Amino acid sequence: MLYSLCRRVLFSMQPETAHNVTMANLDWATHLGLHKLLTHMPDEDPVEVMGLRFPNTIGLAAGMDKDGIRVNAFGALGFGHVEIGTITPLAQPGNPKPRCFRVIPAKGIINRMGFNNEGCDKVIENLRSADAFRLRGGILGINIGKNAVTPIENALSDYEKCLDKVYDHADYIAVNISSPNTKNLRQLQGADKFDHLVSGIVTRRQQLKDARNGKHVPIAVKLAPDLENEEILRCVDTLIERGIDAVIATNTTITRDRIQGMPNCTETGGLSGAPLRERSTEVVRLIADHVQGALPIIASGGVMTPQDAVEKMEAGAKLLQLYTGFIYSGPALIAECSEAGAAASDRSALFFFPSMTGFAMPRVFAALLLPHDVCDALARDAKAFARIDPLARFTRSTNLHLTLAFVGEISTIDARRLSAALRPLCALTPRDITIGRIGTFDRQRILYAGLSPAESLDPVVNEVRSTITQLGLPLDDKPFRAHITLARDWRRGHPPMTLPARTVPLSGPVLMETVKDPRTGMIRYRQVL
Repeated sequence: MLYSLCRRVLFSMQPETAHNVTMANLDWATHLGLHKLLTHMPDEDPVEVMGLRFPNTIGLAAGMDKDGIRVNAFGALGFGHVEIGTITPLAQPGNPKPRCFRVIPAKGIINRMGFNNEGCDKVIENLRSADAFRLRGGILGINIGKNAVTPIENALSDYEKCLDKVYDHADYIAVNISSPNTKNLRQLQGADKFDHLVSGIVTRRQQLKDARNGKHVPIAVKLAPDLENEEILRCVDTLIERGIDAVIATNTTITRDRIQGMPNCTETGGLSGAPLRERSTEVVRLIADHVQGALPIIASGGVMTPQDAVEKMEAGAKLLQLYTGFIYSGPALIAECSEAGAAASDRSALFFFPSMTGFAMPRVFAALLLPHDVCDALARDAKAFARIDPLARFTRSTNLHLTLAFVGEISTIDARRLSAALRPLCALTPRDITIGRIGTFDRQRILYAGLSPAESLDPVVNEVRSTITQLGLPLDDKPFRAHITLARDWRRGHPPMTLPARTVPLSGPVLMETVKDPRTGMIRYRQVL
């Protein structure tokens, strides 16, 4: 709500003016703690990418802090990494104004800024603003490009000059050859020019590494979404072959298919925001399927909601970057995306059984999992009931499921046997079921969402229980009651409220394990594979 008011004021200004006002006031706002009215610092959820430890998966994309003057302030908002730039060897003013335009109906932005920046030397002086951020574990990326006056055939020289300047100041370096706003720059993605440029950059990096006693600074290359898929894969193969550490997918797009007829749709420049989401995710998935883990992917483009963040992570991204989504949704999006990404990671992570490492045997149960968006919606809807019983413990969206049978503690080998035995039972599971009815188990103090028709689950429940028994494993013989636990310690009886009815698709039964986080004491459920 508060940011919507701020956005109303900012959106009454020209985009570049609004940006300058925001940048000018960001330091004192965070110093006074005013940012805490808009967001909260996300929980640390570290991930290792390019040999670096990122405190969370969400970063600020290049273009917001071109001159590295507000790194610490952006870090205070919750960004795990901040990528400044694009910077060039010499200062340059960029393209003539106006050069930034909102496409509000589509939640997009068109810019043709043209690498306006103060030049390498001045930007490095500015990086004192990054000291506190890096002391807290934040990761600083520096995005480099070529000056507009440098002929395209001499581009490598500009990138080498930038490398020389920033090598000692960056945690990683991003190479921008995909902006549509510097004449002929995208030609560097062509086969011959690309290999020449990447090879030259890697060679220079090795020289700098040797001169600094082996200090390795990772390099990522940012690609355009407008390349054909075959061209993207050709570029990616070159990056792997030449020893580049990561790929950033993607830059802005020059296509206008999704904003035709909207205000400012005819302006030239790169389009970012929601209209880019689908293609950017497509590129992430394309690369991930091709490289099979050989090259980390940093996703940038169209992350406007936590759901978009999950989509990018599930497509294969290791890190995410925000820009236009940050402008439209505000600082709260950082924590929301970080937490959604962590939840998605929990859902998909392989679980290594405790018995393999000398701990207790796993506690397992058979269950049906719900689609992620359904879990998120149920968790949001259930929060309304907190007004009735504020002391109840509500289930996190990542833990929502439909238990078919509780087994208990079994050996690792037995868990794997049971997991495999459950897979053929998909055919017995109904395609979908309706969730909406609210109920309570008063003795257990449980508030739950009921399902209908509940009897449609009988065939799969009976077969799951029969399978457990045939394997000689323990089985809780309590009668099956189809429900999804929304809250525990519920003391207020049947609530006078309902949930919106929703029909949701189901997949087959899976084996889940109960995991207790030793640091927080929180319970999580993970699939046994």
